[in-house]
Amino acid sequence: MKLFDSREDDCEFGHAYQAYWERRNRDSLRQQMERENRKTIVRLNKLSNKRIRTLAKDVSHPKEDEMDVDDQGEGYLNADDQGEGYLNADDQGESHLNADDDYREKTSNALKQISALPSDEVGHLKIIDLSSESALRILQSEISEDEFNNITNATHIEPIVLSDYATELSNALQHCPLSPSVLRDTLYSNGFKKGFDSVVHSDAAFIEVATRHFLDLMSSPRNPLNQRVLERTAATFFIIFIVNQLFISNNDVIELDWLEREFFATDKAKWDGVLIKVENRSCSAGLIEFSGGCNDQTSGTKNQRDITKLYSKLMKVLDGQSSSAARQTFCMRYYNKRIHFEKLIIYKKMLFRIIHATIETPTSPRKLVEFVKEIPNMLAWKEAVVEHTVEL
Repeated sequence: MKLFDSREDDCEFGHAYQAYWERRNRDSLRQQMERENRKTIVRLNKLSNKRIRTLAKDVSHPKEDEMDVDDQGEGYLNADDQGEGYLNADDQGESHLNADDDYREKTSNALKQISALPSDEVGHLKIIDLSSESALRILQSEISEDEFNNITNATHIEPIVLSDYATELSNALQHCPLSPSVLRDTLYSNGFKKGFDSVVHSDAAFIEVATRHFLDLMSSPRNPLNQRVLERTAATFFIIFIVNQLFISNNDVIELDWLEREFFATDKAKWDGVLIKVENRSCSAGLIEFSGGCNDQTSGTKNQRDITKLYSKLMKVLDGQSSSAARQTFCMRYYNKRIHFEKLIIYKKMLFRIIHATIETPTSPRKLVEFVKEIPNMLAWKEAVVEHTVEL
């Protein structure tokens, strides 16, 4: 006991006692560092293997434009490539790192299954298509209910409420007999009135102008939308007309560039349409691509090639956006007499696509009424584009 009491004294036992604890502390620290190093090595090995598997898959399944796509896409799918922020996640706790790992692994598993679907159009770009019912079921089976709800909420576009003026006009058109002359009479009796403000009631203005345009084509001696019409000619009657009318009340925010247009963030690609922010041509909220005309038998191969081009370049647009804006962008596609209103968004470093609305060329009274029913979705998509453009 007396010897132990002398452990702090300037004596042989005191020196030996202090040396023992210094060695023990060093050994304990070294063991702790070795454990942490082993954990880091295991994590790095896991991430490297995942990267190698991804690269091997890309090499064995090359696609057009995919060399550019890979440079953009891997950063979103493989969050480990984003830099030290991911590897230093220990600062936020091991449980947070494990949760992110689990989410990425499960969404990656879902993406592999979705990419193998015959109907999938963007899986090879490492994008999950939430417009596919099959893709939704696969994703829902792989991730938690909370994560699935978070993803659907992040990609959701808020619906709009039509003004009373627009609601009255829309309801009247939807419930009248399917006759061009009756539809026209209904339009005139419920359309523009004295004192009408086309900005305040932009929804009603769009319904009135678009409906009259397609009624005029239906009543013409030879409706061009029923003929074999090539891409750009068809566009002037349909998608260009629709988009011009859609954004006319917001042309102080968005400028529309048409036909063979370029945008600096998409390299040397040319576009049928670009949505440019007014007074800031370095900002674009969306791209527009035509894939064929009317009744011209444009192949599905061209359509798929255009989708690959469009979404690979949209990913570059996302990269160029300021960090203050929501990580999303928009596009419109025309193929097989249909316009698709779409959105691409990043959520937790994964890419998701949603087709918010699809409209078919109104070549008959019945199709015109279906077009009118879809107008609220088109207007909701437009409002989302305008709001995003303001933030850019």
